[in-house]
Amino acid sequence: MRILTGTLMHETNTFNTTPTTLADFRLLRGHELFQHAFWRGNAEATGGIIETLQAEGADVVPSVHAVAMVSGIVENEAYITIKEAVLEALRAAGPLDGICFCLHGSMYASGVEDPEGDLMSAIREEVGMELPIVCALDMHATVTDLLVRSVNAFAVFRTAPHTDRYSTGVRAAELLLRMIRRGQHVVTVSASLPFLVCGENSMTTVSPMKELIAEVYAEEREKHVLNADYTLGFPWADTPYHGVRALVSGEAEQIELLMDTAIGMADRLWKQRERFVYSEAAYPLDEALDAALRAPNGTVMLSDTGDNPTAGASSNLTIVLERLLERGIDRALLAVIADEASFAACRDAGEGSVLELSLGRRHLQTNEGLPVRAEVVSVHLGVDGTGRSKERCDAAVVRIGGVDVIIAERRIAVYDPEYLTMLGLRADNYRLIVVKSGYLSPAYRSLGVATLFVLTPGESTIALKDIKYANALQPLYPQDPVAAWNPDEERARMREEAERYARFVAPDHRHEPIFAIPFSPEGYAKYGARVTKRTLSQLKPLYDDQAAVDALLACGDPVVYEVYEMPYPYSDTDLLINITVLFPGRVGRQYHMTKGHFHAEPDTAEAVIGLEGEGEMLLQRRNGELRRVAVGKGMISYSGGGWSHRVVNTGLRPLIFFAVSGANIVHDYATAQHLNFK
Repeated sequence: MRILTGTLMHETNTFNTTPTTLADFRLLRGHELFQHAFWRGNAEATGGIIETLQAEGADVVPSVHAVAMVSGIVENEAYITIKEAVLEALRAAGPLDGICFCLHGSMYASGVEDPEGDLMSAIREEVGMELPIVCALDMHATVTDLLVRSVNAFAVFRTAPHTDRYSTGVRAAELLLRMIRRGQHVVTVSASLPFLVCGENSMTTVSPMKELIAEVYAEEREKHVLNADYTLGFPWADTPYHGVRALVSGEAEQIELLMDTAIGMADRLWKQRERFVYSEAAYPLDEALDAALRAPNGTVMLSDTGDNPTAGASSNLTIVLERLLERGIDRALLAVIADEASFAACRDAGEGSVLELSLGRRHLQTNEGLPVRAEVVSVHLGVDGTGRSKERCDAAVVRIGGVDVIIAERRIAVYDPEYLTMLGLRADNYRLIVVKSGYLSPAYRSLGVATLFVLTPGESTIALKDIKYANALQPLYPQDPVAAWNPDEERARMREEAERYARFVAPDHRHEPIFAIPFSPEGYAKYGARVTKRTLSQLKPLYDDQAAVDALLACGDPVVYEVYEMPYPYSDTDLLINITVLFPGRVGRQYHMTKGHFHAEPDTAEAVIGLEGEGEMLLQRRNGELRRVAVGKGMISYSGGGWSHRVVNTGLRPLIFFAVSGANIVHDYATAQHLNFK
């Protein structure tokens, strides 16, 4: 079993004006991934996907691993480079049994509003409709119809904060393995809600999300449901795709039951919409500081939510620091302010030095730094030994008045308080610790006697009503408190959308293989045929004159033939009925040809009926005996069991032929290649 995998993870904050470049991605191609270990464990769903597939004996074919920290709009050149690398790896991968991808789901590029939908649609176009594709997603994915159309099934994080990345990858891999082994024809339906919600409103350890996730597990136990999840979207992007989704995956013939389940899930969440409030006590800045100072003895953890790098903010605003200094608050720690120039000044001055800094940005609309007099307490170099970690980098600890500040060389997300320990800081030495974050990780929460959200302005403000959108579809709750949702209208939309899925066509064929379809490539395509295109680069080994192949490829990669396969076989008693279009042309002295193959055990026959054009079928036994028969309009050309066969176009126009064989056949290309059958 051969499975292609890949990872593209970026959550895009379009309000952060600093673009995300290709250099911001940790880009690994193919088997370079296996030279590293950072992706194993709970870092991403990638670890769960790959290790589960390997444990089941699958041959894992990695395409691209591209991950960048949450940040501004991805430059189109960066996205196109990654996309083309994925498609190049896919085209070079050879025969596949399935694809399992790790995506975030809320990426935005300067030239493509829906990169994940665009990428998976391009993959689907390459592999056809029959190959199963499963994707792991972040809970805060902004899912589009194009993405749902292109993927068979999804597995989504079910925790916020996200502590189940690895297990989500395991679920995604297990879904794919089940689909392959059982031959299941799986689709996903999606019920959408006009609802805007952020992670700070939807932690899964508190109501209402806690109960809604419990009901997801209950839905998954239903016989017709293979997987059910919510995606909550990402509010800090100006996109037309905002909304919460209920995603339900199952077999295509259960489409009505799947829609029932998705509508039910969406309805339950919609009825709870007024309960999606801040998961912690939340106050404007001064009120938050007052509340923190009133807390009992111990450390109080405060989240500077408006400048949260885990939501894509710049992490360099000094609004909280300035207020701490104005109020004379001491025994406080601020983690972190990202300022490369200030860090460099501290590094060069050295520990114990006192220097004047223009630190960070005082306000969102300015680049003016905060003038401070800082004592360099310590400088830490070589902190990130693996390179480009999202959670740690070189930093200086400075003391400004009674406040200790971590000045980071670059923007990082301090998910883990272990970073403080690496810098020689003890949480219990402070009465206030301010972290530029949204909801805090369980490790941070365990350090404090209380946790507060500070409602600061910034590129990641959690005051969702204050966000100004130009592109979002309206109305959205809670920006518009009277926004409405009608389950009957949503079901009608879902059914209309489902009709656009080629793989939804005639789902009853599994139980009732009776149909009539037009006898032409166009007719097959209209009824949802799987279309496989074979290009010259894929067929390069077939031809003797490799110099001629290279010369042709230098001018492009022409399609040699296309196979239209419709409908899909569901049992050994069905028939495979395909139409092939073999285009005219030569490679050196050889005509365009299809790949030669035997039918593996049991050796079975195949009949070819010519529809247009002219050519011949070449046949060879395993003992080397060769034959040829004509293929042309109105002719039946027959290959009995035990013969390897391929079709050659000897004419000047496309050779179009219909082929029929038993659904139990397995194409044995390897033996034909071993016999040098050309």
